[in-house]
Amino acid sequence: MERIPFARLPDDARPSHYHLRQGHFAQSMSTLEAAARALAILDGDDDVGTGIEAHLVDGFRRMVDRTLWLRGSKDAADVYGGLPAGVMRHDINTRGYPDADGTNDDDPPTAGG
Repeated sequence: MERIPFARLPDDARPSHYHLRQGHFAQSMSTLEAAARALAILDGDDDVGTGIEAHLVDGFRRMVDRTLWLRGSKDAADVYGGLPAGVMRHDINTRGYPDADGTNDDDPPTAGG
């Protein structure tokens, strides 16, 4: 691995939105975030709020926050971009089949109700 060439992105203090696991360095970011940043540099786009980087990172942030919500690590109100209507978190300690009232009673859903 030591002989594999690599590129270093400019240290511009853009925070990583990848909170599913920790990197080895404070400036670590996900592969998608690094690719989005590199594309923005190649495209000459310095505006963080627009362009290809913003579009790629937007979807990534939604995925990360929804995963954290599913794990119980984030409140629904704090999920970036919100949650789709009707989505429910299941309990991983049960078989996780939600009833119509949103509770889990361990009974799998049946046809027709």
